[in-house]
Amino acid sequence: MAYSVLVLGEPEDLSLKSYSLKFAQGGEDHGDYDLVIDLRLGKIYFPATGTSIENPGIGLKQAVEEGIRTLSSEEYDPQLAMEMLAGSPELFRNAQRLYASEYGDLSERFEELFSRREFSEMRALAHKVKGYALYAGGKLLQKVAGILETELKENKHGHYRHFLRLYERLLAHCQVENVQEN
Repeated sequence: MAYSVLVLGEPEDLSLKSYSLKFAQGGEDHGDYDLVIDLRLGKIYFPATGTSIENPGIGLKQAVEEGIRTLSSEEYDPQLAMEMLAGSPELFRNAQRLYASEYGDLSERFEELFSRREFSEMRALAHKVKGYALYAGGKLLQKVAGILETELKENKHGHYRHFLRLYERLLAHCQVENVQEN
C-alpha cells in the first residue's frame, strides 16, 4: 500500500527511490500525509492519531521504514479481527467481502456529502464504518472514524482526508485477500 510521507529538514541521503517523499522546511498541512519525518527534531509523527515516536540521530531511510512499519502494524490487524469473530477465518473473509460490497463506493458518497456540507450524514456514515472496520481488520480506521465522527458533530473535518486514505487501504486489503482466496 502506498503511504504519503512528508520530510521536514535536509536529508543526508536521497537514495529512497521506492518511496514517494515530499521534502519541505515546514508550514505544510499534515492532513495530506500518513507520516511526517522531522529530521531536525528526530521524530516520526503520525498525523492521523496525533502521536509521535522519538528517533534522534536516525537516518532518513531508517526513519521512513520504521514509520511505515509502525503505521502498517497499527493500521491493519487481521488477528484482532479474527479474535473479535471467534477465531473464524470464514467469518473474517465474510466480513471483508461485506465491507467491500457495502462500502465500495464510500469515497464517492463522502465526497458528495462533503461538497454539500452535509456533516450530519457524513457523521452517520463515519459511525457505521467505525462500527464495522475492526471486523475487516481496520484497526486504525476504526480509531480515526471515531475521531472524525466527533469532529463532524461540530461541523469540523480535520481527519476527513486521513479517514478516506485509511478507508481506501482497508478496501484494497479486503479486495486483494478475497481475490487471492478464489
